[in-house]
Amino acid sequence: MARKKSPLMRRLNMRWFRWCVMRALAACAPALGRKLSFPTSATTPDSCALEVMEDAVYVEAFAPTPDEVSTILVPAMANDTGDSSGNPRGECVFHSQAIVLRGCSVAGHTRAVLRDCDSSLVHLKGAVQSVNLAQPALLRDRPLSGRALVLSGARHYYHFLANDVLPLISYVQRFHDPAAPLRVVAHSDQTPAQREVFSALQGAWPFLDVLTLDRRERLRGADLLWVMRLGVNHEWMPVDRALADELAAILRAHYALEDDPAGARRLWFSRGDAPLRRLADEAQVEGALQERGFSRFVAHAANHKDQFAAFRSADVVVGVHGAGLANLLFCRPGTLVVEVFPENFVKSTYLWLARRLGLEYAAHVGGPGDYSQRFSAGAAGLERKLDLELGSRCVAPPMPVR
Repeated sequence: MARKKSPLMRRLNMRWFRWCVMRALAACAPALGRKLSFPTSATTPDSCALEVMEDAVYVEAFAPTPDEVSTILVPAMANDTGDSSGNPRGECVFHSQAIVLRGCSVAGHTRAVLRDCDSSLVHLKGAVQSVNLAQPALLRDRPLSGRALVLSGARHYYHFLANDVLPLISYVQRFHDPAAPLRVVAHSDQTPAQREVFSALQGAWPFLDVLTLDRRERLRGADLLWVMRLGVNHEWMPVDRALADELAAILRAHYALEDDPAGARRLWFSRGDAPLRRLADEAQVEGALQERGFSRFVAHAANHKDQFAAFRSADVVVGVHGAGLANLLFCRPGTLVVEVFPENFVKSTYLWLARRLGLEYAAHVGGPGDYSQRFSAGAAGLERKLDLELGSRCVAPPMPVR
């Protein structure tokens, strides 16, 4: 019997079909494509460059253990986004660009940068546009003069930090004159966490002005600052300890928290009611963790301050793979991280991040995940993993739970 397609798959197939039809129409009538901000071609940033401050390609690497190669890096090659060919060697090629573009605009509905003369998509490699970056829409022009830095506008928490916040901090540290204003174009549909982070950046940098672009607007007239820091394996964040510490210091000041967390904390970072990668045996896992002094924490839209404080004060973090583990950016060096995966969805994102930040890392692979990656971690196996990791490291005892 044929497997019934899910509503999500039906929506994605219909979206792809509409995209193909629109591509054909825009190719036949280029003026229609330009009017609807729909690119039929792509170009690289240097084709629109007014000034190139940086255009570099470099390799970053760490030395994985044989167990990390077999347990994480090789299985993750099927699930990591982008070019994962360097995984077994523990290395990744990174691109770093800071380029001023002239004659370009920003489409609010896709957050794409388009060249005005032909509506070509401006892309790192001049790649063919995708269904995410090419969608037809009738946008109203929003004129802006001067210069503005354009962020990708990712709502996904991990990619917001990796693709917007860290490149912005790096740009300010290396290229920006603090005596000059810096306008940053963000997008109006920000999450509460994004609003908090932008507020923290503005508190640290009085020269920063955050402009919001509505989905129905097209920003035109300004010279655009194209700032890109991206690995060919998109899971591997372009960060080092100094950059993470700078972001942590900005947020710590914003939230008025103590410089040095008192004591130690063992943190069970639960996914709560998240639709993806829920644990079928969470009650058993949580019981085993509580016996070892772990406190349960669930992230949600309005508790970013608590997320920051929880990870900053943790000596041990146990969590299922997900975007919330991007908060490992705020952990102190030496923190032990135990990441839990379904066996059919292993990714290398946080092994890389742990190695970049001087965190201790271990993985526990549970049973297979279903369509929504719901899986059983296997409480007994996780207990053995934890006891082995905690016993082999100098991990401080947990604070008393009050």
